[in-house]
Amino acid sequence: MDGYNHISFRREWEITVDSAYLLGECHALVHALTDIPLLPEYRQRLLNVSLRKGAQATTQLKATHSVKKKLKGCRKVGACRQVKSIYKLR
Repeated sequence: MDGYNHISFRREWEITVDSAYLLGECHALVHALTDIPLLPEYRQRLLNVSLRKGAQATTQLKATHSVKKKLKGCRKVGACRQVKSIYKLR
């Protein structure tokens, strides 16, 4: 995993009491939503949307990492500004 320094695969967070409560609340909502009877067409449409959103999020993470790499290698100020403007970075 040498090329993926932004992914550590180790726990870098603490779960507070408030976070645990919110996670439990989310868990209950998910169970409530999964028990709703849906027509097969609607179920398939919702599944397609969730898969598409997941793919977009994964692509965005990879693109952000790639852009940061490009900016790190920038030597000329104009080139860095061009990369930032293309990807709408600050």
